[in-house]
Amino acid sequence: MLVEASSETAEDDDELSGDVLAVRITGSAARAFVARAESVIAAGRPPCPFCALPLDPDGHICPRANGYRRR
Repeated sequence: MLVEASSETAEDDDELSGDVLAVRITGSAARAFVARAESVIAAGRPPCPFCALPLDPDGHICPRANGYRRR
């Protein structure tokens, strides 16, 4: 995988106040990154059916249920 960071900016971008990071990767590396990201997301905590916030193993205080603990 080729990752390239560049601090060069175009003359037209003088009004930008932050740093710029340019990243170039191959198509196959991008597809591999997406596949890995999807598997990591799928392995995460399930969402609450009411508020869509992640559920902890012992539940969470659901803001849509007025603070009632959901499991």
